[in-house]
Amino acid sequence: MSKPESKPKSTKSTARAKAPQPQKKETIATELRRLVTNVSALRLSLSEVLRALESRASESEKAIDDEFGGLNDKLKIVQNRLETEPDTKGEITIKFPVERFPEVLEKINHHMVVNSSIRLVKEGHILSLVSKWDEFIAGILRIIYDARPEIISGSERSLNFSEMSSLKSIEDARKMVIDMECESVLRESHSEQFAYLEKKLGTKLREDPQLWPKFIEITQRRNLVAHVGSRVSRQYLDVCGKNKVEVEREMVLGSTFLLSDDYIYKAADCLIEIGTKLGQIVWNKVYPDALEEADRTFLDTTFQLISSEQYALSSKLLLFFISPQVKHAGERNKLMAIINLAQSLKWMGDEDGCQKYLNEKDWTVLSDDFQLAEAVLRDNSVKATEIMERIGKSGVVKKADYDAWPLFKKLRSTEQFVKTYQKLFGDEAEIDAPAQALVEFTNVERTDRIEGGISEKRVKSVRPRAPPRKRSVH
Repeated sequence: MSKPESKPKSTKSTARAKAPQPQKKETIATELRRLVTNVSALRLSLSEVLRALESRASESEKAIDDEFGGLNDKLKIVQNRLETEPDTKGEITIKFPVERFPEVLEKINHHMVVNSSIRLVKEGHILSLVSKWDEFIAGILRIIYDARPEIISGSERSLNFSEMSSLKSIEDARKMVIDMECESVLRESHSEQFAYLEKKLGTKLREDPQLWPKFIEITQRRNLVAHVGSRVSRQYLDVCGKNKVEVEREMVLGSTFLLSDDYIYKAADCLIEIGTKLGQIVWNKVYPDALEEADRTFLDTTFQLISSEQYALSSKLLLFFISPQVKHAGERNKLMAIINLAQSLKWMGDEDGCQKYLNEKDWTVLSDDFQLAEAVLRDNSVKATEIMERIGKSGVVKKADYDAWPLFKKLRSTEQFVKTYQKLFGDEAEIDAPAQALVEFTNVERTDRIEGGISEKRVKSVRPRAPPRKRSVH
């Protein structure tokens, strides 16, 4: 499928007509990719670190029990009694041999340190998640300022004589004003940051009745962890109430809380969801002629989520993408999203939801890749392999796609697929992935800051996947 024809350049001399060219459009993709990568990395690190610490805690608890005759059970009994009979405090004792008492205290202290480590790791992860969100917002603000220079031109920020004397050009002054504007916005609350973006972009960003309250609660709980020792404050309750947050029953004024694993994983999902949606809206607003790049970034992000089996999150994003509020570069991109939404629902066990979205389109009039996707998602392996043969070895769907796309994960185990695959590709079992692209793809911190980051072409070559126009039904 050929690329869309470029529109003629406007002859009007306006600030908006001078918006940055493709390199800066790719920066939105870079910022979004960095956010998703960082948040996903934090999810993974939490899981791995907690697994190790919880294992240490279990070993420590067992060691205490083995050496001191069920001490943990005795301590639990004491704790329960203190909770039910607070007047007995100080009257309950446990007997130990004198010579072993220092050892008892040492092992209990070690166990307490391990348990504290688990709590601190969770608190550190919620702080890091919101920190990465703030980094993402800072990047988005700079993109908006580059695309809409009139925002900075109309800024009321001023430079003193000392600051001006250190500058070499008007461009240096502009960069300094951008820094000042950015820092000013980032010092505001997260709700006020969104209000600022709404004003500058001329669109509503806080309308989702489920997502927005979740986001606000996460950022407010982060403040409790960072500033008041995880103790519920009046400000937390007031801000949550103002934003229609359903506060958990145990979050009462003055109480302290512990973060659960599940809470942090859901917080990570929330940040990816709201960040991806915001990126799409900003892209549509500041680069209205770059819908293809915006669509590609969104579809690649959701493909990444499907590949990592985050089906609930990918389905939420894809539902947003096919909604009337999102503009698309073409119908094909929307069809790609419908296929990926259907497979997200299928893999998370919602077969009825999968079939519902498949039934909304007549796939028989579309190209072979879409017909193949429909057959696969309807579990029609006979029809799917017939279409595979029709596509052939070098058609719209490549060997690498059959190898890598999650769309085919169930079909790959069928006898029909194995026979057709071998008929088309023989005994080929290797995937050719450019070594340089692999190095660049894995080194995010180095490459995504060079001229807008890793190019779309490089990313695709590593997956590996079909050419850009054919990747839609993964």
